[in-house]
Amino acid sequence: MYMNMPKLMFFILLIFSSLIAISSNSWMMSWISLEMNLFFFMPLIKTKTNLMNSEFIMKYFIIQTISSANLLTMMILTHHLSSFTYLFLINIIFTLLLKLGSAPFHFWFIQIIENLSWTNFFLISTWQKLAPFILLSYFMNSMFIYIFTSFNCILGTLSGINQLYLRKLLAFSSINAIGWMLSTLLVSETLWAGFFFFYSIMLLPLTIIFNLLNLTNMNQLLTHSPYPFFNLSILFNFLSMGGLPPMIGFMPKWMVIFNISFLHTPMLIILISTSLINLFFYFRLMYPLFTLNMISLKWGIFTPLSNYYIIPFMMFFPIISMFTGTLMFYIF
Repeated sequence: MYMNMPKLMFFILLIFSSLIAISSNSWMMSWISLEMNLFFFMPLIKTKTNLMNSEFIMKYFIIQTISSANLLTMMILTHHLSSFTYLFLINIIFTLLLKLGSAPFHFWFIQIIENLSWTNFFLISTWQKLAPFILLSYFMNSMFIYIFTSFNCILGTLSGINQLYLRKLLAFSSINAIGWMLSTLLVSETLWAGFFFFYSIMLLPLTIIFNLLNLTNMNQLLTHSPYPFFNLSILFNFLSMGGLPPMIGFMPKWMVIFNISFLHTPMLIILISTSLINLFFYFRLMYPLFTLNMISLKWGIFTPLSNYYIIPFMMFFPIISMFTGTLMFYIF
């Protein structure tokens, strides 16, 4: 099997640069690692087939470069001008939120993901958020957590309601997940790590399926049905993203609710309300897919699996919470 060795090398270096950034004791080393991470990620998202790809790579580069330059400047000024430390810390928080693609600084993120492959979409929605989130946890206080949790949950939910493009739908779902992950910082970084892990596990099977079938919008879901397991797999994974129990997506949200229920009731109401709205529009999107295809299903006709053999196994990802979710709940 052909393997793109340069991209494999950049991917390995990308992993190591993020690990160095989150494990370093020096802010300068963390900043250098973030820059290395940027330059290792850009070759991964470069494609020859999409002519618009270069434009969006440049947008990504400009956003990340501006935020990195501002981050370095603020860290230097914080060290030398102690009387303005609080203002500089606010600027650092805003800069890291910009790097994350957090609301209300999320507009670049929505534009970039439209031209990414599903593999790169998964990376930018999960792994690329790891280092900025860890660094952000050192600066965030409860007031900023309340504000930006509300921003992400409300904007991520309302913007995703009428989306038919799958990348945009999952991107706004990612913004909503950022709000939940910010709220975990009120409790501990361990709780954040648990939510981040669960979110990555939920997003992985969806991106694998959409990549295998080359899907980009909801209309394709209604017409592309290789075999009966396809609908069930998509349905279960979307419901898991919405947080429907006993799917795996319910466990991280339950951990957050359980741990912050006595800390800030208004924020908890926002989290639960937006989660229910998310679940509603996932139901609304998936209902026609499931019902229309079940009506036209011809029993007894065998459909060759071909390259789709992995799809039935994707339906088991959201269900494993029934066996492992309780254990993970007690761990985190």
